[in-house]
Amino acid sequence: MSKRDRVKEIVDRRKRKTDSENLTEAGSHILVLFDTYEKQKFDLLHKRESTHELYKYIPVALVAIVQNYFQALIAKLINFEGNEAYRTNAKNLNVSLNLAEALAIGGRTITVGEFVAHNISINRIEDAYRAMSTLVGFDFRKRIAEVVKRDGPPLSDRHYVTLANMFEKRHIICHEVPRSIEITNHEAFEFIMETHGLVHGADAVVFDLESYRIAPPRFG
Repeated sequence: MSKRDRVKEIVDRRKRKTDSENLTEAGSHILVLFDTYEKQKFDLLHKRESTHELYKYIPVALVAIVQNYFQALIAKLINFEGNEAYRTNAKNLNVSLNLAEALAIGGRTITVGEFVAHNISINRIEDAYRAMSTLVGFDFRKRIAEVVKRDGPPLSDRHYVTLANMFEKRHIICHEVPRSIEITNHEAFEFIMETHGLVHGADAVVFDLESYRIAPPRFG
């Protein structure tokens, strides 16, 4: 089995879409999925040939959006020149590198942030919250809820449970291809709305950090 070339993976991924695009386009991708959901719901109501089967795509796409968004966010914070604490705290994420990878970073082929983020697995929503909390030095999940409530309507009581369920359903659909699993109309709607709330909240927290409305982390 050939050894992974993580530097090449990062460079190839950057060619397909940059971290900046993953950050700025997350919201628009969610809106596209919402439009798809609305068309699907219309077809079902009018008994066209479309079925609930297409709803299975929604958690798969949304989890991909969340994974890419948070990996881009992790890279952005680690590379942020306004506060070295993010880079220092990144050591607690326990990402190791070999000599070739160190040379690629030193030679500016890739950035430290890109390398660390690429090696953070986000297979559950808890993984995203844990990585972000490690970098910023506070409970990122709790701060999202606080900031969203400050700026507008609060997150729903089912926010976290819905996101956890979305990740679980996505895993089952992708790795087991079960016949029995269904994504209901209500579930599809909840997945889209809560993912939108997550991205909106994370954007607001990071904006506060970069504008120093929230105290920046100390060195960890």
